[in-house]
Amino acid sequence: MLGTTFDKGILLQAAKELLEFSEDNKDVRDVTLWASYLEIYNEQINDLLDVNNTNLKLREDPGEGYYVSGLKSVKLRQVEDFKKVLTLGEKARRYRATDMNEHSSRSHTIFRVLIENRLCESKRVVLESQFKKKEQDG
Repeated sequence: MLGTTFDKGILLQAAKELLEFSEDNKDVRDVTLWASYLEIYNEQINDLLDVNNTNLKLREDPGEGYYVSGLKSVKLRQVEDFKKVLTLGEKARRYRATDMNEHSSRSHTIFRVLIENRLCESKRVVLESQFKKKEQDG
């Protein structure tokens, strides 16, 4: 999922696609990307973007669904932001050597990307009025 120096993982490939969509549609859509990164270790939820934010609680909201209360989210503007969040989170993860693997993770992680995708009403009105003017002129 994380990839290597020579081969981008699925997370960075998805980040690139999301940012390209955002850029390609900026005239009519406001797209904002947010990321959070959590670890589940010994049945506790820990924030990998804020090491002091530990033992968080899983909550449920009728409108929002399941979420982790108090989990830090950061805004992403470019692929480098994704890389920084992943690197920061991986440094905070718990690893320990085992008989089978020298660098074994003892936890599960969730890297969450929240996509806010809204139609720009003011941009749409300008574009529609330009289109109507062209129809009237042509």
